[in-house]
Amino acid sequence: MDPELGTVIDRLFECDAVKVDTKDGFPLRNAKERSPIYFDLGTEDRAHGAGKVTPEMANLMARLLWRRMLRMQADFGGIVGVPDGGTAYARAVVRAAYEMSGRQLECMTMQKKHEGDRSYISGTIVGEELPYGTALVVIEDAVSTGGSLQTAIKLLRPRYQVHAALGFIDRMQGAKANLRAMRVELLSVITLPRFLVHARNRGHLTSFQIGAIFRYLELDKKRRANLAA
Repeated sequence: MDPELGTVIDRLFECDAVKVDTKDGFPLRNAKERSPIYFDLGTEDRAHGAGKVTPEMANLMARLLWRRMLRMQADFGGIVGVPDGGTAYARAVVRAAYEMSGRQLECMTMQKKHEGDRSYISGTIVGEELPYGTALVVIEDAVSTGGSLQTAIKLLRPRYQVHAALGFIDRMQGAKANLRAMRVELLSVITLPRFLVHARNRGHLTSFQIGAIFRYLELDKKRRANLAA
């Protein structure tokens, strides 16, 4: 196992960024059933509601994201983070790209508007925009159905090329197929099944918890297949 990835997994559990509840579960925005596992990968300096991930951890995760980007088949001229989850990671990837590869990576920031209890991704770019037609990689922290990625890509595409998206963890709940339908390749540092295996091997999860999460994923897969039939 990659030592940096192992360190990240350990620290995510240590700071309570990974929560497991096999009894009541957690509501996910774009999933019908409550999930027995939840990832709070928001950073401590998140604009709306501080998360669990320290800047040091975000930088370590950004190194893994950048290494995954280097293995992409698609060309890219810049990155943009999906607000709020991917924004801090996109900025951290810029630093990682320069420190690890000496590459000056361009980054844009999308705006997320908050109106009372409602929030939504707007098409507004905060700060300097990249040239028209630039090929972008869209960054997200944890990906389930890919709803936020789809919204961001639709807003970006009138001005930019988007052929790839990158998440730190892919929960394997339909995002890859949903983005493929938009001709966008979804890549990730790690998938949820692999994460669970590593977490069990490192003593963070019990076999009972692992079994409950895998059963949830299987039921979710069957539900999506029935909806598509």
